Amino acid sequence: MKKLTALLTSVFFSWSSAGLAQEIQDIPPGDDVIESVSKGQPAPFNGQLFDVDTAIRWANWLRQYEVQIQAVERREKGLCQSELSYERDLNEIEVKELQALNADLKDRLTRSETRRAQAEHDRDNPPWYKSPWMGVVLGVVGTATVFVVADRAF
Repeated sequence: MKKLTALLTSVFFSWSSAGLAQEIQDIPPGDDVIESVSKGQPAPFNGQLFDVDTAIRWANWLRQYEVQIQAVERREKGLCQSELSYERDLNEIEVKELQALNADLKDRLTRSETRRAQAEHDRDNPPWYKSPWMGVVLGVVGTATVFVVADRAF
């Protein structure tokens, strides 16, 4: 049950995160403004001024971050696929075990019911040599035989 709950939770989160994944938007919207400024020259607009090395570092960092995000996404998708494959295989194994167990239990139940029915039949319809009348007949015949043999011997 825990494995099923974990699987359903991971599937739910993967669907919900896939729905949340969107194209990156420009905030605030507009075109990038890049102006070359010499030392001592007044800035053409208000804001932050980056030197060339800092701007390159930031741009490289953003590119590396995009590549890293893609790699992490591929790895996570691979992990999810392998987990799903494992859970699917485990589920198939458990289903096969359950089917084998059910078949064994049905076989045992069938044999048990057959034996019970045979025992009831034997109880209700004993063979002629196990009937109470057989004992009575053997007793009478045996006693008569003893008397006849005893009478002739003396």
